[in-house]
Amino acid sequence: REGTLRPMILGVTLIAGAGLPFFLWPAPQMLMPLAALVGTGAIFVHVATLRAVTNASALASRVRNLGYLSFSYSLFQFVGPVTATFAFEQAGVKVGVL
Repeated sequence: REGTLRPMILGVTLIAGAGLPFFLWPAPQMLMPLAALVGTGAIFVHVATLRAVTNASALASRVRNLGYLSFSYSLFQFVGPVTATFAFEQAGVKVGVL
């Protein structure tokens, strides 16, 4: 079995490095690979986080902790695109992608 550290590092590396091709060649064609890398990295982080929360939680508090995790995902999936859209409209493409 694999722990949570390697998938978490892989996911964070994919997410952090996804913007590099866009900054090297800022073209609309680079947005598709950027989205694919961010999405793949997010899946690795999500699965590793779920495993970490379930392993660290006692049976009685596991449901509550997973509820907090899904609430935080929902909150940031709303705040993230709103913030990115605002940055994109106010500061331009490069800042919006960052």
